[in-house]
Amino acid sequence: MDSQYVEGLRRAEIELALDEIRSRKPFGASIIEIGGGAGWQARILAEAGFSVRSFDVPGSEFKNNLVFPVEEYDGKHIPAPGASFDVAFSSNTLEHIAELEAFQDELRRVMKPDGIAIHIVPSATWRIYTLLAHYPWLAKAAAKLIGTRFGWNESPDSQIVTRASSRRSTSQLLSRILLSPRHGERGNAVSELWLFSRFGWMRLFRRTGWRILAHYPNRLWYTGYELLNNRLRVETRQRLSRLLGSSCHVYVLRPHSLS
Repeated sequence: MDSQYVEGLRRAEIELALDEIRSRKPFGASIIEIGGGAGWQARILAEAGFSVRSFDVPGSEFKNNLVFPVEEYDGKHIPAPGASFDVAFSSNTLEHIAELEAFQDELRRVMKPDGIAIHIVPSATWRIYTLLAHYPWLAKAAAKLIGTRFGWNESPDSQIVTRASSRRSTSQLLSRILLSPRHGERGNAVSELWLFSRFGWMRLFRRTGWRILAHYPNRLWYTGYELLNNRLRVETRQRLSRLLGSSCHVYVLRPHSLS
């Protein structure tokens, strides 16, 4: 994965979260970030004057490029006392949590009674364009893989194909080639059209005890494949989102028992 490309997207998205936090919580409020990656967003939150603890599971692909202390946890139990944080924040993380509904209880446990949660999650728009981008990416990766066999430099895309072919049977590899894989831990690439829709996320949050204070698009367009990477500037992706739709939703939540 192109870390520079991902960092650019996450920097653009964190500004939305910062606006929400500043409007709802005092300077210096405590924030827990789930799925910290390299710590890009946590660092920005800390530089803005907030007290931040960031967590991610072991084996993160960004572990060797940290820009902020990201603590490891098991993906289920947050190693922090109850009622510790004013804000719970995540970006493109919830869909990767296998026991997502149970994890909502854990988030509420570590939040203060008047705390809020801000989650940036993928949209059905992202899922549609990622489905469409699967085949161009596959052709690109295959071409680079062929080039590698002739002694050209190996690319990240060809590395992905090589790893997939080494650990899958022929039938599994064929399925992986013909069909775009699911992105998250639930359903499949087709059912994610519903799970990642606005209605799918709202149903999940309401069912797990959250009141939705605000929700809106992240105003960025991108896919799950890095076909254009940094060749499209963030400003261009923002303009494209007006035509093609946004790739994420932003949700601001509060435990339902609170007004």
